[in-house]
Amino acid sequence: MPGNLFHPHELTVTGPSFIFRSTHIHTCIHTYTAFSGVLNGDFVDYEGTETSTFVTVPEGSQDLTGWTIGASVRRIKSGDSAWGSVSSVSGNFFTCIHNNRAGGLISTVLSGMQIGSLYSVTWNERDRPGYQSRALTVKIGGCEGVDISSEHTVPDGWETKQATFVATAASTVLCFITAGGTEDGSIFLDAIAAQIGEETPRLRKKRCPQAEAPD
Repeated sequence: MPGNLFHPHELTVTGPSFIFRSTHIHTCIHTYTAFSGVLNGDFVDYEGTETSTFVTVPEGSQDLTGWTIGASVRRIKSGDSAWGSVSSVSGNFFTCIHNNRAGGLISTVLSGMQIGSLYSVTWNERDRPGYQSRALTVKIGGCEGVDISSEHTVPDGWETKQATFVATAASTVLCFITAGGTEDGSIFLDAIAAQIGEETPRLRKKRCPQAEAPD
């Protein structure tokens, strides 16, 4: 019986006119925690009240489903002319860490991870057309955590990036952060996802206690 611990204990008593059979079965059912991945990695889900083609998501807001806003974040509709008529990679929206000169960031929680297993993060990045390029850093363990993609200048057109890490906890904060620049500029992000490494099981099995046989 896969996934179960099965211990039968059988006693048979015979007599002139009957047979008594008693079977004790101890079953332990394993429970599993699934890896969450990235929620709303295409930024389609939005819980705010603004309805324009681009909106400012306030710092600390939870309006952009699944994401925590650190500073200077916009949600932009694909093709919006005010932002260079850039098309989204996935869905009809993308996000923008927008700033005049100061930095900005956005983060989300990854949960259901198996400690010691390999995980992969993919995302699409580019700059805002006609403005100064920005440098992006991607971290786990929070926005002051460990770099999984060191600071690099984002390209002029959409490029898919990937970084991997080994889980040291069951959950972690994935953060995209920029330090800003000397002139106006922005980083566009879209199609952010996280996957379990090829050799990692998709479910984390919790320890099941050993059953004891009855007296």
